[in-house]
Amino acid sequence: MDLVRLILLEIERTPPEDLRLQGLYIQGYDQIAVAKHAELLIEAGLLKGTSLKADGIGAVAVSIERLTWAGHEFLDAARNETVWNKAKAFVQEKAGTVSFDVLKVLLVEMGKSVAMSYLPKH
Repeated sequence: MDLVRLILLEIERTPPEDLRLQGLYIQGYDQIAVAKHAELLIEAGLLKGTSLKADGIGAVAVSIERLTWAGHEFLDAARNETVWNKAKAFVQEKAGTVSFDVLKVLLVEMGKSVAMSYLPKH
């Protein structure tokens, strides 16, 4: 999930024309892992794009057009580093793993909790 978040953050900050010319690179991850995760994000509807496949390997590169509405929503929920780390720690401690949809709900709820902590108390 860390790689998924990094991919979405990188796509958000990179102009589309630069993605087409330079491709998608995430420091610390090999290109095949990035392509496979980006392909999953396309399949999940968080990215608009296509994957380029090699026989027997699957996705080896991706052509990304943009984040979708769902991609922006997930990224907005996952953007805050504190909320992201709390959600990851909670999942690891309580469940081990969760589905993508459950993670998104958890991020939204934890984000609400953080935001509420800034409201004045009565």
